[in-house]
Amino acid sequence: EQTAGVRPGIDVGDHHDVTIQGTKWKAIEVLGFRGDGVITGVNSDRIRLKNLTVGHSGYGSIGKVGIRLQGGENFLEQVIAYNNNIANVDIYCTKGYFGPQIKRCWIHNDNSAIKGDGVRFNDARVWGQQHQYINNSVFGPGLSTGILWSQRNSSLHISNNLFINAEKCNIKKTAQALPDYYYSIFNLSN
Repeated sequence: EQTAGVRPGIDVGDHHDVTIQGTKWKAIEVLGFRGDGVITGVNSDRIRLKNLTVGHSGYGSIGKVGIRLQGGENFLEQVIAYNNNIANVDIYCTKGYFGPQIKRCWIHNDNSAIKGDGVRFNDARVWGQQHQYINNSVFGPGLSTGILWSQRNSSLHISNNLFINAEKCNIKKTAQALPDYYYSIFNLSN
């Protein structure tokens, strides 16, 4: 369970205005890394990940996940994240007015032994209100929790998503999150 020397599949670092985009759904596959499948740096912004499949990453390492989005104004579009350790997508908003935007993604676990979360929003490290959006995506099956929300001073806009059979719950707000959140949920289904 050592993390020294564990490398991610894609490390964007603290860059700005970077697009990693396949030509069609599942065009780029990031599979089987002991480190994070994809990671952005805390000072990165406007990173766009489109048409990627990220799976089976983070195993054998402490605290590693499928996609770790840090920084601000990052985008996941048409991404499939599945069977990753702890969480498929782990978000730390560290800068900017807008947090991540997730759209047309499928986040799930297809192995019954894997019970990671879908998307985890960790406590924001910025001052002021942040806005984050999740729309037109599918969460599940096989997730422990679809969306785990523990950010303060931010709003989460959720619209037109499908949630399928989360083990614990589809959307959970933790005690750390202050009550100034905003949910806009449509087409919610178990």
